Amino acid sequence: MDKIIGTLGITLIIILPLIRFYQRNNWAKTQNLIGIIGLTILWFLIATPLHELSHMIGAKISGVKVIDYQLLPKYWTGDYRTAYIKTDSETKFQEFVVRTSPYFRDLIIAIAGYLILINKRITNSFIVGLIFVFFLLNSVFDIVVNFLGYSIDKDGDLNGLSKLIGHFWTYFIGISIIGLTLILTYRIFKAYKGFPKKVIKTTHNNVYSK
Repeated sequence: MDKIIGTLGITLIIILPLIRFYQRNNWAKTQNLIGIIGLTILWFLIATPLHELSHMIGAKISGVKVIDYQLLPKYWTGDYRTAYIKTDSETKFQEFVVRTSPYFRDLIIAIAGYLILINKRITNSFIVGLIFVFFLLNSVFDIVVNFLGYSIDKDGDLNGLSKLIGHFWTYFIGISIIGLTLILTYRIFKAYKGFPKKVIKTTHNNVYSK
């Protein structure tokens, strides 16, 4: 089931929105193609390490000792999923910080991505796409896929969190972050339709009469 959730999540939250994001804009077809293919490959390579790195940062912030970790799946062996951190004994507060750090990161960087893009000051197609994918789409993907894994399969970070703080608060945190990241992402998606604006050159003929 987790493979199905992951595959659907990648397709519906990352790839299709990225394609539509570029299709709705006025960049050249070559720029769009580079953005879609390049960012999809880049996302596949670093999305998982970013998630695990967030757990590690949460461990460092809360004073938990990390005793083992693998941030990068062994892509060269065909393994695109296995990444983890293992920690020493934790208090309940420390475990809460470690388990939730990727998802609060999702919310924080989604807000940052929204603030960066909403004024449309960046016109480079790849940089705009990069921010859209890693600050916004990836934030939605990360929390949605893990939330579905918890609610359907009773698996993953949020399942462990529910044992710590209960199902109600786990659902509350998950749904709240999903809602906020979705709103921010949708607003940027809508705002960038027809961007950058095409400049229409016109010739003005001045007519003088006596």
